[in-house]
Amino acid sequence: MNYSIDKQEHHTLVKPLFEKLDAENGKAFKQELLANLADANKFVILNLSHVFLCSEDGYIMLKALEKQLKDMNGMLILTELQENIFRELKDSDLTLIPTYIEAIDFAFMDQLERHFLDPDNE
Repeated sequence: MNYSIDKQEHHTLVKPLFEKLDAENGKAFKQELLANLADANKFVILNLSHVFLCSEDGYIMLKALEKQLKDMNGMLILTELQENIFRELKDSDLTLIPTYIEAIDFAFMDQLERHFLDPDNE
């Protein structure tokens, strides 16, 4: 699968280097990504700047990935979307953030909020 992954302390940046997110590459991408996240931060920022087409199967894969990350106490943040993909996903309940820098801030603030709201945290 053709993508880059950059594991940071507070997030993991993933950047697919393919142009189409569909049934053909979506399932393989998700499986490979989850395997790579075994030892990484589960707050995933998915930079979709190279993706120009997202099929219904691609959307379903993104929803499934979001659910799996939530189940692992993580989060999926989509950023740097092409205009046509943004229009398709803007009414979904996926987290869409315009830029990578804003996505980093969003992930960090969410982690801080979880930390302060955790009753086990003193």
